[in-house]
Amino acid sequence: MRPGTSLSFLAGLLACGPSAPSADTLAGSRRSVEAAMEHYATLTRTGPVDSIVAAYIPKGELLEPGMNALHGREAIRNFLTPLAAAFTVESASMTSDTVDVHGHVAYQWGRYDQRAGPNGGPVAEYRGRFVAEWHQEADGQWRLARLLVQPFPPQRS
Repeated sequence: MRPGTSLSFLAGLLACGPSAPSADTLAGSRRSVEAAMEHYATLTRTGPVDSIVAAYIPKGELLEPGMNALHGREAIRNFLTPLAAAFTVESASMTSDTVDVHGHVAYQWGRYDQRAGPNGGPVAEYRGRFVAEWHQEADGQWRLARLLVQPFPPQRS
């Protein structure tokens, strides 16, 4: 085999392999991930807890400062249920700064804002950053594999 022939053969194999997603496909996936996070933010305000939990893959993780990671839907449900019963979320938004899509996995960085407080009590503002790992499941839905939230320190008046 001549040296040039082997390079031509390799180039031909690479050309036949899976192609990179189109810019339109990537943009559509980014929009879908952003919409999934917007829906998640809405669910934190409107509930129910089971709908929030369904936004995670079965082995999903929720990571919050000062506590051990919550692994799996049941652990997330057990954490959120008493909070949902004791607190009211007046408003919630999660805004993307960046979404990187790699096939059926996406990574999202952004900011969150929330106004919440104990039922019948004063409402406070909570702000911070988040990082989310999303997996696109067989049904085409993007679900959270891992969500890390990092609150900003309270602002002093």
